[in-house]
Amino acid sequence: MSNGRPLLPIFFSSILFIMTLTAHAGGNHDGHGHHGHHGHHGHHGHHGHDGHEEEHEEKGPNGGRLLSHDDGFALEMTIYEPGIPPQSRVYAYFNDKPLSPQEVTLAVALHRFEGVDNIAYKPQDTYLLGQQFITEPHSFAVKVRATYKDKEYQWEYESFEGRVVISAKSAALSGIQVQKAKPRLMTERLPVLGQVNFNQDKVRYAAARYTGVVRTLNKSIGDPVRKGETLGIVMGTDSLSEFSIKASGSGVIISKDVSVGEVVSAGDILFALADLSTVWLDFAVYPQDVPRISAKQKIKILSDGSSQAFETSIAYVAPFSDPLSQSLTVRAIVANPKGELRPGLFLKGEIEITKKNAAVTVKREAIQTFRDWQVVYRNRGTLYEIVPIELGLIDGDFVEVLSGLSAGDAYVSKNSFVIKADIGKADASHEH
Repeated sequence: MSNGRPLLPIFFSSILFIMTLTAHAGGNHDGHGHHGHHGHHGHHGHHGHDGHEEEHEEKGPNGGRLLSHDDGFALEMTIYEPGIPPQSRVYAYFNDKPLSPQEVTLAVALHRFEGVDNIAYKPQDTYLLGQQFITEPHSFAVKVRATYKDKEYQWEYESFEGRVVISAKSAALSGIQVQKAKPRLMTERLPVLGQVNFNQDKVRYAAARYTGVVRTLNKSIGDPVRKGETLGIVMGTDSLSEFSIKASGSGVIISKDVSVGEVVSAGDILFALADLSTVWLDFAVYPQDVPRISAKQKIKILSDGSSQAFETSIAYVAPFSDPLSQSLTVRAIVANPKGELRPGLFLKGEIEITKKNAAVTVKREAIQTFRDWQVVYRNRGTLYEIVPIELGLIDGDFVEVLSGLSAGDAYVSKNSFVIKADIGKADASHEH
């Protein structure tokens, strides 16, 4: 630090916090697309607040943070982002009068959770323009170095958002667990809905051989039968002799279309029975997904609470679509030794589309929301901070991270909602 003590604004006032947060949410910063440079969201989110009155942050004409020196030199730090990635724009003043940006050299170092961004600036129009975008989150300690008329100026200030400090003891009591993001073989799966149906290849029918009157019936719907078992007796009207209706296979009676005393004709179907040792699982696949489906693909049948999840494969893909729903039937044929898969039951399944090696994955339960982002919480010792992430494939308990996190980064994998709540409390403490 040189040439006198610079202003070190660290916290927003409560009124200014509300104004900038509202402006950010509405996408209009002070009507100019600007907001205070670094800390514009007002989310300080760090513990260690000592209860002292927060310092008032001085604002410049463009709504940015004003860094002043007692000799009259000042910089106004803004971030400009209406429909573009955030860029730093810095306005220079001397004795409250604008300076030409060509008269000032400037460099800013943003000390982030994971490293330092060194921002160089070039004159443009009425301001100095940062030569790289200010990536989210805007959470860092800021070091500013400027030169005007061969005199060097320095400022430092903190602007943290989505950050909190939690002691090791408190983290343990809260059940917070941390692990490292890591590569993982991920499976892309297509969710589908379906239903258990009879295996029509295993359905048998019992018919009358001669015209006659039904004398007796031995079975009802739902009764188990063995192959060759007598289902009923018919008295022939021509021969006046009795003949038996026999089961042509083993299974369960699924329909009964006759009553005692009824006259039946030769060939009338009296009973239908199904072998339930195997069943069809029929799933609907919609047109946009049909090109990705083929026989022999694996399909995972999800548990419905009454049965266990299991995996099988597609045996049949219908060559035509349903005219009403336009969906295509995809079928698996599975063993049903315990009879748990009852025809008529609805099922959920996941068809395996492809496998890929994901470079970075995290636990699904680690993911929280912060503003309009999906985030996880990075960890270093007692420090926790948000990192916005872009998600890829979801596979069971894990999700692929396409950007925002690297393999080996430590993140909160369990009870991340505790961190979210703690950051929310820290934010609220700045609204008193």
